[in-house]
Amino acid sequence: AIAYFLMDLVYVIGIKTVSVNFIPSLTSFGSFSEALLSVFYVLFLFFYSVNLMLMAFNLLPIPPLDGYHFIETFLPYKWKQRLEGYERNIGFILLAIILIGNFTGFNPLIRVIQFIEIPFQYIISTPIDALAKLVVRLL
Repeated sequence: AIAYFLMDLVYVIGIKTVSVNFIPSLTSFGSFSEALLSVFYVLFLFFYSVNLMLMAFNLLPIPPLDGYHFIETFLPYKWKQRLEGYERNIGFILLAIILIGNFTGFNPLIRVIQFIEIPFQYIISTPIDALAKLVVRLL
């Protein structure tokens, strides 16, 4: 959320200092200040995207991840006992899926992670964008 806030802040600064039509781009720059703001914008966008992706990945209900430990509290005791024997193997299977996906270009985990990210993107971006619009109007 902090990276998204900083990204919006850089965008508002760009609108107020560079141009009303400020569009962050790393390909063409009108001035040094526009280039500097574009670099910071893309940097914060990268931080935001990576953190969101890591959060969504960690929420997957697969045994080595935290999402599994949350789901595990609601599982019956017999199921927990059965799954404990497979936890180490499932971790290796997850690693294999990730590696195979990187080599083949088809990774089903990416689609699942992107689906998990959608509500969190909305929860983070909506209030921060509203705050940024308010700041633009006030300045």
